[in-house]
Amino acid sequence: MTFEYQYRRASGSLWDGAQKALDDFNARYTEAQDLFKGSGPDDPDAADALLNKFAFRRDGTAPSFPDTPFYEWMTNAFNVGDTHDIDAFRPDGPLVMSVIEGKLEVDLFLRALDQYRDALEALVRKAAPEHFSYQGFKIHNPDRLGEPKCRDLFEGIDYLVALFKKRGVYPLLKTGVRGIEFLAKPSMEKLNATALGLYYWNTKTIVISSHVIGYGEGRFMKWVNEAFLHEFGHFVHLNYLPREAKEAWDAGWVEVNQKQEELSTLSKITAVERARFFDALVFTKFDPSKASKRLKPIERLKFGAWLRSPMTGDPLITPKQFRWTGPGVNLATFYTDRESFMKKNYDWIEVGSDEYNKQIERKDKQFKDKLGLDWDQPLSIPAATVRELLDADPSLKKSVADALNKLEIVSDYGRTNEKEDFAETFVAFMGAPAKLTPTAKFRMQRVLSLANFYNKPVMRLAENDSLAHQVVNRYLHARNQ
Repeated sequence: MTFEYQYRRASGSLWDGAQKALDDFNARYTEAQDLFKGSGPDDPDAADALLNKFAFRRDGTAPSFPDTPFYEWMTNAFNVGDTHDIDAFRPDGPLVMSVIEGKLEVDLFLRALDQYRDALEALVRKAAPEHFSYQGFKIHNPDRLGEPKCRDLFEGIDYLVALFKKRGVYPLLKTGVRGIEFLAKPSMEKLNATALGLYYWNTKTIVISSHVIGYGEGRFMKWVNEAFLHEFGHFVHLNYLPREAKEAWDAGWVEVNQKQEELSTLSKITAVERARFFDALVFTKFDPSKASKRLKPIERLKFGAWLRSPMTGDPLITPKQFRWTGPGVNLATFYTDRESFMKKNYDWIEVGSDEYNKQIERKDKQFKDKLGLDWDQPLSIPAATVRELLDADPSLKKSVADALNKLEIVSDYGRTNEKEDFAETFVAFMGAPAKLTPTAKFRMQRVLSLANFYNKPVMRLAENDSLAHQVVNRYLHARNQ
């Protein structure tokens, strides 16, 4: 996944919220210690103070403390086993009720609270620094992931370093990555809910979500390794390839993009189409049923959407048939029997007068505005209608699929666009060449050769001349179809 705009640090982080929650907890903890000094087990004031300071309810239950932001940070920054002590020492409802009901000395409760606070502090000490270095890369850790999770993410960095050294292109790795950022979880500012990584091309920064750790095996290798290699693939495509090489890769997507553009027209009705639909109505003397029969299946569905969803006012035809509704009859009457329309709606205006003619001009403009005839922008079509359009002509979807199939893209995600196609193919080419399709292998070899990768170990992935010849012929044949 790539992000092509100015890199922005998030306004806050999980660690910021956790710190605020901890500060609040410590303040309440200190006040509670002061309040309870010298109080007896049945001191009602001490019991009330306990309730108030930690927001306990009379039944002994309480919200999380420290407050929720701390627990959100803790569960995202650490593995489950690392937080066992927190749950073990956290004062629970029965313990609190024992103090409130005078069954437990306040000092014993405070001692339990001390253990809980010690467990919190021990966990916080396990958080890795916000800034540090690893394998020569500057690491930014704004969410203060715990050391165990950082070590899990180091595996992806170790993999990149070992792979690029093995392929003889380690300097390229150092050129393409100035920094790496660890995130505890995806965020709106940086990663969407499903993304595991991101490459900021203008700062040459790889951003990785710690959620990748729990994904296990990916499409080509372990997800943590695949995520790092995929994001670096974006650097190669966007920053490293010379113009000729990038254009060579993107050329494979020209047909796909053309077919997708054709498909996108299903979601809108252009000004030209609206004018043609109106001409069909005029030709059939504003009989929508007859007009629809003059159109192709796809046009007929668009024609129906146009009349059922005018720019203003109620639908002009019924939901299931091409029959005028009341507003539709009004419009049709205006264009087919103007004298009757004016008599019915404006009988007080003298026929043939200037006011009469001006009113006709106004109504003509109103109806044309309703139909979008004087507007040059496309009109959107409801999603349900778009699905009908696709069902009416399956070849539209098939044309895009056929264009994509010619490229033999290595994964479903690679079919998103040319950027993700390159990144996914780069992952397979570098780390799992056995999973490359013949066409994908040839496309990547051709592009990297144009980028002066010749005579590098990275290019020695398919040395069989006969196979290479077959791949070239297959690719050229696919392009000419």
